[in-house]
Amino acid sequence: MVTIQIEKEQLPLLPLFPVRERNNTDLTSKLNEAVFLSNNDKNKCKITLLSHDGFICVNTTIWYASNEHICLKGGITIPIKCIYDIEL
Repeated sequence: MVTIQIEKEQLPLLPLFPVRERNNTDLTSKLNEAVFLSNNDKNKCKITLLSHDGFICVNTTIWYASNEHICLKGGITIPIKCIYDIEL
């Protein structure tokens, strides 16, 4: 899978699409761990998303995760349904 690396500030400018197939339990576990590491150790994670150009990824910290969205620095939110994977 080829991914394009972008900066988190570019995310609001791109249309994101829901990912059809994935393991929600695995993603939820990764999200919880990413939030913990981001808030306690300031660790960044790699978030892979699906956009109109294909897969994109961004290295960032996740400040908060709800059942529907994640929140990044600068008030940027991403729907969880558009997240393909998270690498810690």
